[in-house]
Amino acid sequence: TFKVYSKILIKISFLINDYKNRIMEFEMEREMFLKDIDEIKIQKSNLKKQLANAVHKEKKCLRAIDKVKHELDKVRYESVRVRHELDKKNGKVRWIYVGKNWNDDLVVKKIEGQKQIIERFFTDE
Repeated sequence: TFKVYSKILIKISFLINDYKNRIMEFEMEREMFLKDIDEIKIQKSNLKKQLANAVHKEKKCLRAIDKVKHELDKVRYESVRVRHELDKKNGKVRWIYVGKNWNDDLVVKKIEGQKQIIERFFTDE
């Protein structure tokens, strides 16, 4: 009976060692999964930051576009006003938009006898 008990004990010890090895393998796999999860969380955080930055840049660009549209509307309005002045003056004295001065006022300059330049300016829109 001692031999039988010793064989059983040997088998049990092999089984215990096998289970210990399996447990160690599972724990190693678990740690690898946890590392992968941590890396994924870091990547997710970085992507969120990139998205937030992109949204911020998009908003800045949209504000800049709105400013440019507003300025363009001002120029168009001034162009219509200058055309009206041209019509009022009946072609004797002409005005043309030449830009903006230092305090953002539209600048028009008086031109006499340069009908082609003015017509080209107004037809290039």
